Amino acid sequence: MADNNSGIKPAATYAVVAIAAGAGVVPALQPLLLGALLKEGRLDAATLGHAATLESLGMAVTSLLATFFLRPDHVRRDILLALLTTFAACAFTLLAQGDAIVCARGLNGAANGILLWLLVGLMTRARHPAQIFAFYITGQSVAAFALSTTLADKVLPQYGANAGYLVLLGLNILLLFGAAPFAPKAFASMEQGASRMAMPPLWGWLALLGVGAQIAAIMAFWVYAVPLATHAGFTAGQGNHMVSLASSGLIVAGLAACLTASRLGPVPAILATSAASIAALLITASQSDSTAWTAALFLFAFAWTYAPPFHITLLLKADPSGRAAMLVSPAQLLGMAIGPMAAASVVSGEQYSGARWVAMGGFALMFAITAMIGWHRRLRA
Repeated sequence: MADNNSGIKPAATYAVVAIAAGAGVVPALQPLLLGALLKEGRLDAATLGHAATLESLGMAVTSLLATFFLRPDHVRRDILLALLTTFAACAFTLLAQGDAIVCARGLNGAANGILLWLLVGLMTRARHPAQIFAFYITGQSVAAFALSTTLADKVLPQYGANAGYLVLLGLNILLLFGAAPFAPKAFASMEQGASRMAMPPLWGWLALLGVGAQIAAIMAFWVYAVPLATHAGFTAGQGNHMVSLASSGLIVAGLAACLTASRLGPVPAILATSAASIAALLITASQSDSTAWTAALFLFAFAWTYAPPFHITLLLKADPSGRAAMLVSPAQLLGMAIGPMAAASVVSGEQYSGARWVAMGGFALMFAITAMIGWHRRLRA
């Protein structure tokens, strides 16, 4: 990875990317970890959704607030404080029940939001931001697959939910001592006023709504993937195993995005991933065969990871001024928070099918908005 314009060395760049990938991997593990807490009776269906929501909302809010209140001249200090906070949150989760778990996961999300904000700060100062994003999404996907497989096949069935959070503690320690010391002490300051911008036009806001809707749809289904599998007749162990196998789709999609992002336009990419996600949801609603479910979850995971690299280019197509593109991270993170919250509002007891319908609605909205943007741009061409 090449040096960037701010003079940050490759080792420091890799350190920030690795730490951000460790933070970004948490949403992919939520169905396994929160599902294990649900199975043990430490969460019910509603508080599971609330825990996922608050964790994602914490990431969204702190990443946005950090833009205004954190200075770029204390990067390593911010990383250390955030990693120590995630360590404390995971340690508290080991002892918590019910709403206390929700609070702990919210604290964890808030700290991870700082780490993701630092990745955005690195990319805005980089000569090749797309290259950095490619490393990030691929590393995150590999970590998600490795961790989900380990958790589903070995850790959670034998040792329970607390062992899963001990794995996260181990990851935290690895990043704290293996990556944080190599992180840059500071980022170069941006030009004064560079962060100020006018509001996006209507088409920009519409595209941001679509971005948030797609991410919300992903999380609305994903956090309830294991409970939905058990409702379809599978055991919790089978559900965990299918989720872990499907997580390999994250890696395949990350590599595919690296190869095709510069060649494929955002409109066909987003239309295809939205349609594929709806197809995957329909398969899970109509099939009770493990092979069909695993294939559907793989397709869902692939579309999940393949779509976000095209969000920036979709926003630039909708708003060539770039004002909407500057808000892509808050839109994605808010979608991560809203999706589980919306799903939690329509599930009750052991009836989880409402989460699937919420997800379908989000994907349908993104499909419609993307089609409108493509149509609008063709008319203006």
